[in-house]
Amino acid sequence: MENIKKIIASFLQDYKNEDYFIGAILTGSYATGNNDINSDIDIFIITKDSTPWRERGNRLIDGYMVEYFINPLRQVVKEFDEGFATGNIATTLMFAGSVILRDTDGIVTGLVERAKSDLDKPVAPASGFKWNSNCYNVWHSFTQLDEKYIKGADIDFTYNIFLTNVISAHFSNRGIPGLSMHKIERILTDEQYRKKYNNARLPEREFCEKLVKCFDEKDYHKKYLCAKELYDYYMAQNSNFDINNYSFRSSI
Repeated sequence: MENIKKIIASFLQDYKNEDYFIGAILTGSYATGNNDINSDIDIFIITKDSTPWRERGNRLIDGYMVEYFINPLRQVVKEFDEGFATGNIATTLMFAGSVILRDTDGIVTGLVERAKSDLDKPVAPASGFKWNSNCYNVWHSFTQLDEKYIKGADIDFTYNIFLTNVISAHFSNRGIPGLSMHKIERILTDEQYRKKYNNARLPEREFCEKLVKCFDEKDYHKKYLCAKELYDYYMAQNSNFDINNYSFRSSI
């Protein structure tokens, strides 16, 4: 970890004395303790509201990839405020699970404390156009999977698309913030890992169990049956959706 601290210090050297600099946090796997050999060092820099730009990039330092985010304070607050309306609370999660690296006047501490308290806030469940779109995407992706299976073709690609769509739709319909798709399997099956991500909210047990079955199954035919079971469950939970009479008009 001493080597990581030196890399962080080296990276911040270019920013900490700038007039626009407010502070910085370490976020991601090195902050939560879930890092492995492939992990980036994620650093989020907060700048003054007068900063007219934001930046995201990568920098290789001593063999480690630093992925960095630079945002003015007003942008961070905006993303906090809007996240629970849209279901995208990525910025809130970054701050809630972070380690403070620099804090010139307590602002960063305030952001981290707010992020942690905001985790219990409700997220508006999908309705109207969003709900219809969610259901349509699940129906359409399963139809494509079904077609591949009937033809005896490879289903891996369409299978994964279906799982991605049904996860996104079900979380959205339940008013649960979305999770990183590459982390969701471990979050569902590893309680200690989930706790490090601030006890990520999950939908009902029946959905989660069916989803884990889909993750675990390797047999071609059984994979399809697992997907069909999950699809039927989703549609039963959203029985008002009728693809045969699907229509939704929205403003432009």
